[in-house]
Amino acid sequence: MCEIFHTFLLGNDKYVWHETNKAWDKTKDDLFAVRLQSSSTDGLSIPPLRSQYLLQYKNSLIGKHFKALQQLAVFHLDDTLCSKAVFDLWKANGELGALIWYPEIKDMDGYL
Repeated sequence: MCEIFHTFLLGNDKYVWHETNKAWDKTKDDLFAVRLQSSSTDGLSIPPLRSQYLLQYKNSLIGKHFKALQQLAVFHLDDTLCSKAVFDLWKANGELGALIWYPEIKDMDGYL
């Protein structure tokens, strides 16, 4: 679990998030925060969202924040908030995250 944390959340997720929001102004921060806060977290293994906090401290987030963003950001991004290339990166990141966070694989052949 520690390796997932260090290599994925604090590596890939951190840099995808930075690339996404580095050019945002206050209006785009607020827009994304409202969209993110509207997320249903039922069934997700994350604590309740505090989207205003995430955007206020967007350059100082920790693992649990990146885990939430990895699972939810793709549903709230569009061409007003990021380029198509960055959006495609979020989609790929989400797919990889879903595979990595699967807690136990009983039938590896079927899973692959």
